[in-house]
Amino acid sequence: MSFSAAAPPAPAARSSLLIGVLGTVLVLGYALFAALQVQVLNPLATVPGSSLGEIHAAVGRTSDTMGWGLMIAALLPGPLIAATAALTARRGRLSARGLLMIMLGLLALGTPIYLVASFPAGMTLADTFGVGGADHAPWARILHTISLVAVLALATTIIHHAATRRPQAEADGA
Repeated sequence: MSFSAAAPPAPAARSSLLIGVLGTVLVLGYALFAALQVQVLNPLATVPGSSLGEIHAAVGRTSDTMGWGLMIAALLPGPLIAATAALTARRGRLSARGLLMIMLGLLALGTPIYLVASFPAGMTLADTFGVGGADHAPWARILHTISLVAVLALATTIIHHAATRRPQAEADGA
């Protein structure tokens, strides 16, 4: 009986694993923080001095929702897509670069998805308390900054990919 150590994973497999795990964690973290912003942080900033229970009680007297359904429907696909892409890459059906682009794309789409997810809660707070429906808590800026950095990183990745493929294509054609 022979015991041999398993061969270490190839660098591409390690890259895919790292990008898959980190990307999925980042996308999930983004979605969870967005939900916290929509349902807790922004309501507390909108009605300073009131508890979350008092805010929800007042909302319950004038409206029947803080937009939980739309918020979940908008925020849930990102982490599901990230996990599916990570598993696909782990099985060797998606390159590390492709996986990176998917994860960056999901984070880049975070801002518009956050705006959709937060709209019902913002309007409910505006109608209930006679304030503007925009964010009152500054924490959404973190989400928007992450999305902006993801857009820039995605653009850089695409440009780098195009620049490295062009010389290769020219060499193949010569």
